[in-house]
Amino acid sequence: MVGTKAGAAVNSWVAAQRECARVYSEKKRAEAKEASVGGSAAPTAKPLKAKVEKTREVNAAVTREQSAAKARRAAYTKALKDQDSRVKAVIKKTEEPARRAHREKLVAYARESEKAMHDEATAKALAAVARRRVTTKTPDPARR
Repeated sequence: MVGTKAGAAVNSWVAAQRECARVYSEKKRAEAKEASVGGSAAPTAKPLKAKVEKTREVNAAVTREQSAAKARRAAYTKALKDQDSRVKAVIKKTEEPARRAHREKLVAYARESEKAMHDEATAKALAAVARRRVTTKTPDPARR
């Protein structure tokens, strides 16, 4: 287990971290030794300039990575949209015969309904005319 001394000794990640810390410490000691040899204010200005340059370099790297990530997202989105349109086209192609049959059924039903309404209206009108004729031909018994 990493939390124990024995586990930390066999963990490669912990070993790599220790190696990085050792290299960092050696570098800092070497820089401190250089600064003590120079002894003036110039060594402090030099690391400041290096720090500014490093910050710019890091910012440029971050910007490049953000641009690359944005491009990857755009490419992924485009690929998804392309795949979606291909799938929709296939689905539409397979569903087209059923849609056509359904449309034809609806058109036939609309025609039949229209004909039935027309026939019913004609029948009502003929019945009304027949009633009027019957009532006008038969004299009213009260009028005699």
